[in-house]
Amino acid sequence: MRLTEFIVYAKKRGYANIHKDTEVIKNLKTGSIKIIIRYGDWEYIDKYDGSTAFMGREVVYFKGKPVWGMNYQGRIFIKAKEIKPEITAFLKKALLNVEEKKPFRGPQTFSDEEFSYMNSVHGPLHFFSGEEMISKRTGGMLYELRYNGGNLK
Repeated sequence: MRLTEFIVYAKKRGYANIHKDTEVIKNLKTGSIKIIIRYGDWEYIDKYDGSTAFMGREVVYFKGKPVWGMNYQGRIFIKAKEIKPEITAFLKKALLNVEEKKPFRGPQTFSDEEFSYMNSVHGPLHFFSGEEMISKRTGGMLYELRYNGGNLK
């Protein structure tokens, strides 16, 4: 399995869609959440803190060595906190559409009857940055996230 294949494999079994084989560790003291996915020699760890304002990092290991990582920080705008469950559910749907050619977050665009998701990434897998946003289809930004990362040596 190649790195990009594993990243997509892990993201489809992680935050967006916790799989039965996914290990989830919740720290009751700090509130942090760690999601661990393993496949053969590959391991993916996504650890984040916060809820409506949050930050985290994903690291992929191959044979126990870190080979790729991504940091992210995002927030749900104050005006949208009352619909956080709906925004979170929509975000997870968008993230399940992660693409192997750009396996960072979700696709470039995704929408349903109520929300629109936009993702803009700059750079290749080994050194990249990007941002994603969710807005109401009728207008009005609800959520934003910025991310960056690349290969680790």
